[in-house]
Amino acid sequence: MEIKHQNVCAFVGACIEANRSMLLWEYCAKGSLHDVIWNQNIKLDEMFMFALSHDVAKVTAHADIKCSV
Repeated sequence: MEIKHQNVCAFVGACIEANRSMLLWEYCAKGSLHDVIWNQNIKLDEMFMFALSHDVAKVTAHADIKCSV
């Protein structure tokens, strides 16, 4: 399954070797979502946080997201 959306970072590829694995994702010029949320220099108001939560819920609801271990 492939998800294409302007707010979803695209998976490019992977390299799996005997002692390590590497994943390659599309470059995000503004950093990752983790970087934005945890950066205390960036002030996020309640409306932004609500909109962000809403967008994440929409993507999750419309995609068959599965995790395999």
